[in-house]
This record gives sequence, structure tokens and C-alpha cells, in this order.
Amino acid sequence: MSVGPTFDQNDIGWKIRLCQQIRNVDFRVLPCLGGMVLPHYNTRASWLVMVVEGKGRFEMACPHLGSQSQRQGHYQKVQGSLSVGDVFVIPARHPLKIIANEGSNLRMAGFAVNGHCNRLNFLAGQESIWRNLDREAKELSFNIPAREIEEILEKQNQSYFVAGPEQEQQHVSSILDLVLF
Repeated sequence: MSVGPTFDQNDIGWKIRLCQQIRNVDFRVLPCLGGMVLPHYNTRASWLVMVVEGKGRFEMACPHLGSQSQRQGHYQKVQGSLSVGDVFVIPARHPLKIIANEGSNLRMAGFAVNGHCNRLNFLAGQESIWRNLDREAKELSFNIPAREIEEILEKQNQSYFVAGPEQEQQHVSSILDLVLF
């Protein structure tokens, strides 16, 4: 079943969703115009993405690389450079952020599989899942006072794309560090 395209944008980038689902496959084009895609993860969908223009980098949290001797739920930080022609996989339930190099317009095209009942969860930005938690849950999750976490979250007023870390978005990077690493 095919549904018409959807389009979301802000000053940093845009995304177009060309189809809702074609047998659990979703295709998107994501240009990141000198900024970054906020930290997020998909609950069910895994993505195959190709860089079609520009340069950048990614940071991903991987539960499979965590030490077996450590407690369950430990994530290992994985990072890498991105350039034209690179293809990478974003497994479901692997938090990720993508950053364009300063002055570079990073454009990526990709498709998701197993997207049925998928939910895209942001870990930073205006749509962050952390905004919905009670103060007590925030304190237990981060082991710092809830007001400090809420101050960080309140500074994040954009969704999906933001200016890159080089452009003074320290609160976005710090929440990823708090949450994942």
C-alpha cells in the first residue's frame, strides 16, 4: 500500500518520506545542511543508508559490543566518518546521531525494513522522550537533580535537525553523553 509523500523541515535540514509502507519498507532522503540529526533510535525498523553528498560522522550506541561481564543494558559507543558512497546500517534499538562536517551539506538516502509498528524516539530535542518522564524517574535515570536535566531539555527547542556541535549546541551533545555514554 502506498501513501503520498510527507515532508518535514526546519532551517537546518529536511526529510521526505516517500511512502508509508510498501511491505514494511520505508524510503527517505535526509539532507543535513551543516548540522546534525538529533540523537534518536527506532524501536523496530533497521535502516540501510547511503551517503550521496558531503561528509560527516556518526555516533551510535551499540548494546552488542558491551562487555559480557558488565551489567545488562551496557552500551558501547561506536563512531565513524561518512563520505560519498559510504553505506551503513542502523540496527533497530541502536541510538544514533549524525553530524555533517562544518561547511558540508551531508545528504543521505536510505530505506528501513521491518518498519511495521515502528516508533522513532528522540533522545534530545523538542520531541525527546525524556520530556515525558516524571521528575523522580529523571533523577533515577541520570543520577543528578531533575532540575538540571530539565534545564538541559528546555534549551532544546528544535526537532529532528539542529545546528552542529561546532555551532554552540553543547546541550544536545551533553544529553547524548548523559543518556548513552
